[in-house]
Amino acid sequence: MKKRVNKLISCNFSKGRSKKIIQITPHTAVGGASSLYGWFNNPNTQASTHCYVNKEGVTERYINDGDTSWANSNWNANCQSLTFETWDRGNPNDSVRTDALYESSAQLMAEWARNYSIPLVLLTKDQALNNQSGIT
Repeated sequence: MKKRVNKLISCNFSKGRSKKIIQITPHTAVGGASSLYGWFNNPNTQASTHCYVNKEGVTERYINDGDTSWANSNWNANCQSLTFETWDRGNPNDSVRTDALYESSAQLMAEWARNYSIPLVLLTKDQALNNQSGIT
């Protein structure tokens, strides 16, 4: 397992949860930064995520699972999902990803799936919007 670092942010998330966690939502960060802490801890950003996995496979935690990130454009999705961003060298269409990034992302999703009984199945947009459990 690669290194995990707690760097909890002080803004841009909602304390607590209004719904049960039933989905995992991975995003690509469209950037090459080794950390997104400064971005997500800036009150002007108005966005957040639970974790970021960089190209070395280091996972930074910004928000506790029991709190709600501001990662999705759909508030309901924020309320029922755990979210994480991944490094992509600043190009979301670039196929270059590191083995360490993939390994750490898979371990994070497996841990969340185990902890919250979320099936590791990829959901369609309709399934996600209809509150099915899985990966969005």
